[in-house]
Amino acid sequence: MKRLMQCLRFDMLAGRRFLSASGLLGCLMAAFFLAGSWVRTSAYHLEWSSFTLGDNALLLLGGTLPPAASDQTPTLFPIGWLLLFVSSMAAPVLYAGRSSRGSFAANAIIRGGARAPWLIAKCLWSIIASLVFWLAFFTVLSGLTLCVSGDLSPLASRSIEVIGLARNDDLTQGPYALGAFLLIAPAVSTLLLVPLVLLGILANELLAFLVGIGCLLASVMSITGFVPGEYLMATRTNSFLAHGIAPVQALVYSLTLSIVSLLIGTIVFRGKNLMGRSETHD
Repeated sequence: MKRLMQCLRFDMLAGRRFLSASGLLGCLMAAFFLAGSWVRTSAYHLEWSSFTLGDNALLLLGGTLPPAASDQTPTLFPIGWLLLFVSSMAAPVLYAGRSSRGSFAANAIIRGGARAPWLIAKCLWSIIASLVFWLAFFTVLSGLTLCVSGDLSPLASRSIEVIGLARNDDLTQGPYALGAFLLIAPAVSTLLLVPLVLLGILANELLAFLVGIGCLLASVMSITGFVPGEYLMATRTNSFLAHGIAPVQALVYSLTLSIVSLLIGTIVFRGKNLMGRSETHD
């Protein structure tokens, strides 16, 4: 435990710029995409100034219905949802990958005294960076909602038309309670980052990003229960669909996947040659 804390303290100091960047990115994503969603809402002749926190969150975190259900109602590709979760990957994957090369990584491991604490500390730092992103995101989202409508209710009903849900027969009766999803979604997103962070360390950041984006795209086009991106869509939850995903189910899935990935990553990392990789940390 002492070695782990030493490694984590080292990462908190070395990665402080990435932590700040993660928080700033979370603020920008919330402000930019919410403003864009309000502009799009105007085309539907809806009064977005009366949207609740749940309505505004649904605009950004809704995703899409399963393909079989969305056939009944044409839906737009959720580009905002995709870019939001790609942005949440940025700081954790980049710092973990950049700081795991060459003499910088070797010296850090020597200070920590073992490879396993060093690797676990990287994952813990990435979890902290992701939580900073989501804390900033929801702070801005709540602040803008408070300033515009003053209604911080997690219930969503008025914004479903904007993301193409209003005339779909597969939906349960509204209004839709997003409270549980909004609490668990940041945790699920954070835990699902662990395999990508490990991939960035063991291979490279580009591959980690491509895998992450691939999982998000696959979740839009299919429903299997095993593609991680499915657990990050509000519209796939049991708040909207009678047989949708329960937030607790998403939490258990993501926790299991992160733990299994960490165990496998630790075993593989024991024989990894760090000095043979180009050092890019600054």
